[in-house]
Amino acid sequence: MILTIWRSPKKFWLILLSTISLISISYSVVAQEVANLPPAPSTGTPDDSFSAGGTRSEPNSNQTCDSTNSSLVYLLDSGIRDFTVSAHPIFWFYSPYTVGEIGHLEFTLAEVQTTKTIYRTKIDLRERSGIMGIALPQEQKYALEPDKDYSWNLQIYCSPTEDKPDIFFEGWLRRLPITYNLKQDLAAFPSQHYSVYLENNILYDALTNLAQLRQKKPNNSEIIEAWNHLLTDLGKKDLIQQPILEAVIYSAQDE
Repeated sequence: MILTIWRSPKKFWLILLSTISLISISYSVVAQEVANLPPAPSTGTPDDSFSAGGTRSEPNSNQTCDSTNSSLVYLLDSGIRDFTVSAHPIFWFYSPYTVGEIGHLEFTLAEVQTTKTIYRTKIDLRERSGIMGIALPQEQKYALEPDKDYSWNLQIYCSPTEDKPDIFFEGWLRRLPITYNLKQDLAAFPSQHYSVYLENNILYDALTNLAQLRQKKPNNSEIIEAWNHLLTDLGKKDLIQQPILEAVIYSAQDE
């Protein structure tokens, strides 16, 4: 330990006051950044049954179809603010359903402020269950705009003859502009974009990057560990062993 003895009381108090001032300034900057976070947008749902970034399921309270005891799971339903920097993000779910077990799924994405529907599609069930990604078409008309809030919902029709959904999930996200610092960090770590996204609380893109890396490098221990850690942090530890199905772009339905 190095002990410094101040011979000048005046110098000591000047340094102490300077240190206190710097701490106060730093606290003010952090407080201002928190205060500048955009407020949670209204999604038209009751406050007591829906939290921003989370999901709500009705009217079937057990969230399962009679033909199966398993329920669909949205991977980012932790109830916190969700962000993306991608113009065409991927929405990740665990689907226990396979072809013939239920009717079908429908996915809709809309602007929160205008309620304008951006994308709506009917989702075909896969031959096997697993973690699936719903990818937006790459055309410009389906792109998310920076600094805008969007709501999505996924409807489950348990029977092919029903015209109303039995279960639905919904949530919202905001697209953030890519800052200079974020762009620099992504360029500095080309094989670990997920790590950069996680540090910046951009969960949509962290999850997408890791899911795609798990598919490309299924035996990479570092990626496996990162994937397992992320799912555990998201409260989805029980899905770690589930296969990751390739993200699919489904054709948009005519409005």
